[in-house]
Amino acid sequence: MKEMKNARPAFEIYEGDVSKLIGYQRVRCHIIWDIKLSENFRRKARLVAGGHTTKTPSSITYSSVIAWDSVRIAFTIAALNGLNILSCDILNAYLAAECREKIYTIAGPEFQSKPGKIMIIKMALYELKSSGADFRSKLAGVIWELGYRPTKADPDIWLRPAVKPDGTRYYEMILCYVDDIISISMKPLDAIDRIQRIFNLKMIELMCLRCTLELVYQR
Repeated sequence: MKEMKNARPAFEIYEGDVSKLIGYQRVRCHIIWDIKLSENFRRKARLVAGGHTTKTPSSITYSSVIAWDSVRIAFTIAALNGLNILSCDILNAYLAAECREKIYTIAGPEFQSKPGKIMIIKMALYELKSSGADFRSKLAGVIWELGYRPTKADPDIWLRPAVKPDGTRYYEMILCYVDDIISISMKPLDAIDRIQRIFNLKMIELMCLRCTLELVYQR
């Protein structure tokens, strides 16, 4: 019930004749179950679409991720410049982006009062082929509006010129690994607050720089 409460806004009831859904593909949706080992064995349910049964879109369908070498370099720069690091995770990330594919499904019993209804998938539901690219495009647009620009070496590191209180110039950074965000700045919460206006965030924590560097270089 908790998962369906989060996923339900991704669906829109279609009252017309299914034969009029020209260009749409039908998929089956199902719930997968998991145990989060990193969260004290929390039980997790996730509604996903059978995207493996649909045709692959002609455009890019994946979300790029930051390279570990880029993370090491960014954390080293933060240490040398005395910058703070703040990390967060976007809750139900894909559901914040619109679905670029034309997809519909028939509601099952998990929809409770709506079983048998034709549902058009409006948001980037998990396991659809374009969902990763849809979410990344949405997130990139938000970060771009904050004044950050992607680096040429790694498009998942974003930079923005800034000035320290003592007048020293430096670059603020945002690092992206799909729905995991790291803000590196003298005031990293400023960027996170702006991102939180668009996305629901969870597990925000100020990293211990020494411990973080040890973890990254061990990898």
